[in-house]
Amino acid sequence: LRAKGIYGREIPLATVTADQQFTPVKWFRKILRERLSPVAAVDDRRKPDSSHANHRGYRPLLQMQVSRAELEEHAHAAIPAATGGGGIDEMVTRGHTISARLDFSAVQVSAVVDSHGQALEAPPEREAVPLVCRGCDQLERDRTVQITASPAYAWRRLRLVEEDGTPTRRGVVFSFFQAGEGLAVAAALEDETYPIDDLVFDLANIRGGPRFAGEDAPMGGRLGILCQRVYDRADYPDYLEMGTPVHYGSGASEVIREVIANPGMRYRLTTDALRSGDIERALMEWRSLLRHIVHAPDLGWARWRELKAAARHFVETTTSPALLDFPPLLAAQQRRGGIAFS
Repeated sequence: LRAKGIYGREIPLATVTADQQFTPVKWFRKILRERLSPVAAVDDRRKPDSSHANHRGYRPLLQMQVSRAELEEHAHAAIPAATGGGGIDEMVTRGHTISARLDFSAVQVSAVVDSHGQALEAPPEREAVPLVCRGCDQLERDRTVQITASPAYAWRRLRLVEEDGTPTRRGVVFSFFQAGEGLAVAAALEDETYPIDDLVFDLANIRGGPRFAGEDAPMGGRLGILCQRVYDRADYPDYLEMGTPVHYGSGASEVIREVIANPGMRYRLTTDALRSGDIERALMEWRSLLRHIVHAPDLGWARWRELKAAARHFVETTTSPALLDFPPLLAAQQRRGGIAFS
């Protein structure tokens, strides 16, 4: 664009006919047809035996003619969206072709502002070695060795240790459990708004598995959502999947709560996907986790002690489904060597 002293872009719009009508070029004709008749724009197929169809079964684009005023009106309205924000600065005619010169100076782009206050688009960059590393005798090796995530990095990211390696309160609770179970317990205890009376039942979700969720999100529930937020939906093999323990499954806490309140309702909670064996397994895993908390070391934290007290209460007041009274063995079964066959 010589008048403005900037670069632009020139694109063809139409060809001029003998009667001073304008036939839009192919790409612009398609835009006009969509603007003028959206239904006709998608109705481009006819049967192969149609007199208007070519050998592929498509009819050719209709020859469209518009006036100069219509051409300019539709061009000013459609060109910005079709070209990524370019505006028509002027329209020129070369021979039998009319073209539009586009100005992109109004399009906003990302830029880096330098120390002089000038905006630079995609400036060249260089990588500088940190000052603390420039005098290191292991610099050459560090530039070539492959960097992998270490356990220490995971501990720091999960805030299990301080910068000097001292375990945090979350790290101490984590050490009381296996795999990622302690991470879920620590996250719940850190949330002061999380009632212990609810948490003691939500612990069943930690080993619940996928069967209890049904059509709901398997990582849902208050405990699962809290873990995802606290641990940034991180993945650590055998510890966390999307921020939750690997065997986490929502829905188990509601079933366990109902079974504890109404033991006779156990068999009414079964479905085609959830069987009585699943409920018994969840109850056993829940009581196992509660016993683990009861026998875990003490910690100078009021909420941890409240959780231990609640866990002890349910361990003492509930029974395991594995404690069944089996019938006595038959005399032949009690005989050494098994049953004698005659």
